[in-house]
Amino acid sequence: MDRVSHKVGIQVGQLTFTDIEYADNVALLVDKEESFCTALAAVDEEASKFGLRVSWTKTKLQNLGSALMPSPIIVDGNSVDSVAEFTWLGQHTVKFQQIRTGIHLAHSTCG
Repeated sequence: MDRVSHKVGIQVGQLTFTDIEYADNVALLVDKEESFCTALAAVDEEASKFGLRVSWTKTKLQNLGSALMPSPIIVDGNSVDSVAEFTWLGQHTVKFQQIRTGIHLAHSTCG
């Protein structure tokens, strides 16, 4: 992942976060939609050097920020769909906007 990390990442203060890894699961972090293809192609290229492959049917795009959902993309002939919600390693992830809306709704009914 070190070779991939030079191509992608999000900046938080003075730190750059590129990915979250656990066993054979990876969540790539990118700061702009144009980086999706670059990041996924780099992972696929590096993985193939070790006899590994990306499971394209399980690979998904998700925007956790405030922007719109990304459009589906094609990486090396493989379609990668965009999702609004996703479960990764048992954790259900949704857009930050959905969390904020839920908090406001809960506050207005309990407040």
